[in-house]
Amino acid sequence: MARTARAGLEPAPGELRILQALANTAAVGGESEHLTDPQALARLLTDEKLLDRGVELTADDLQRVIAFRDGLRDLFLVNSGAAFSGRVRDRLNELVQGVPMRLSFVDQGAIRVEPSSEGFDEVVGRLLGIVAQAQVDGVWRRLKVCVDSECRRTFYDRSKGVTTVWCMKRCTNRHHARKRRRRQGVSTQPDRQRPSGAAPSKPRRIR
Repeated sequence: MARTARAGLEPAPGELRILQALANTAAVGGESEHLTDPQALARLLTDEKLLDRGVELTADDLQRVIAFRDGLRDLFLVNSGAAFSGRVRDRLNELVQGVPMRLSFVDQGAIRVEPSSEGFDEVVGRLLGIVAQAQVDGVWRRLKVCVDSECRRTFYDRSKGVTTVWCMKRCTNRHHARKRRRRQGVSTQPDRQRPSGAAPSKPRRIR
């Protein structure tokens, strides 16, 4: 979650902050890839209480989480208005295939999706449970990727209409500045000049 705070973003509420923190480990907003080795992944998962201290992860565990993270980011882009890709769906289904999950009743009779396995599958199951609960609660669509090409950080849209697509004011300003420069660039293009001494062209008569 350190990257989210360092960028000046407000953490998403509840366990959604874990998905946000994971998504922002990617090389976004001018920062490099954070999950460079299994130890970096273990520190992140330990900080988020998804993994006990001292548990060693493998390179396969790392690649699995990175692929899952990148799939989540693609889904967050859909929440920001991008087209949904069946390729992303198929890739995510392949990643989570075989992860044992169970339904259990919790407070006030609500149903919760939880992992029913141990080891690293339990970590993936916990992440899937957070995704499922966010969709049940109707807040999933608020997790988005900033559409500013220089940012691409994951943020939680707190707007009433869930219409925000930039994570902060400077990203919005950068977008409008680019639009203004493009508009000015088109309007200030020099007119085509006639060769020196050439007579003005006469309008052609349409027969």
